[in-house]
Amino acid sequence: MRKKTACAGVACAAGVVAFLGAALPAVASTVYINDPSVTVSGASTVSNQIFRNSEGGAAPSTWDMSMNGGSMLQNGLQHNLGNVSNLNNNLLHFSLQNIPGQGLVYGITTPTPPQPGPALSGELGWGPFAAIDTTGFDGAAAAVNSVSYVNAAYNSLRLEASVRESSDSLAIQGLTFSIFGNDYTSGFIDPTLVGGANPLEVIQRIVVDGVMGFNLNNEAWTLTASILANSVSLESDSVRFRVFQEQVAFVVIPLPGAAGLGALGLGLVAIRRRR
Repeated sequence: MRKKTACAGVACAAGVVAFLGAALPAVASTVYINDPSVTVSGASTVSNQIFRNSEGGAAPSTWDMSMNGGSMLQNGLQHNLGNVSNLNNNLLHFSLQNIPGQGLVYGITTPTPPQPGPALSGELGWGPFAAIDTTGFDGAAAAVNSVSYVNAAYNSLRLEASVRESSDSLAIQGLTFSIFGNDYTSGFIDPTLVGGANPLEVIQRIVVDGVMGFNLNNEAWTLTASILANSVSLESDSVRFRVFQEQVAFVVIPLPGAAGLGALGLGLVAIRRRR
């Protein structure tokens, strides 16, 4: 994975972060992470990336990764990471990196030094990659599901983690969004979902507010996390982590008192049991 280096701290000169209901004055752009003062409407999905378990019928079930255009799921670039039984509870590194003008790179790797279990690596790319060698990728395309990278426009990322079966679990750790030279971690919830009587789903959102016509596709950014997943049920999509690139309409209305929802870490996060 080609990783961008970002300076540490809450704010650098190019932009500021708003989190837990406490927005700072923006210099150029403002990054909102699960901020309850942000109301989103009219979301349109541009592309999405998925990490999931897939039931293989007569063959062993697997952990898969895929990159899809639009709101379509599992119909674009796909890569089989390995058998579920071999990779359960093996710590994985998840990364998304946008390289402006080149493409969006989605990677799943085993951290170094390797954790117990087999080492693995998967990398998918969406974009023209005119100046980047993609021979080592497990799949790359300039357009996915007829959606062209060069025409993509979005200002938000939506994160979904879900577990549907009682015997399965999923933990997302160390979520970090890097942009404008900053590493943003405040405002995220790192969910640990353990299956029960009802399916669980956690939804989080990043919104970036810039000048009129702002497009995250024109910015260098990365989203990283560690994933610890376990699937015993062997039901397809019983464990899933998805990231959507979306164009959204939104308004920012500062809430009276910073304590409120933000202090509880609720914000735009939806934690719910699905029927």
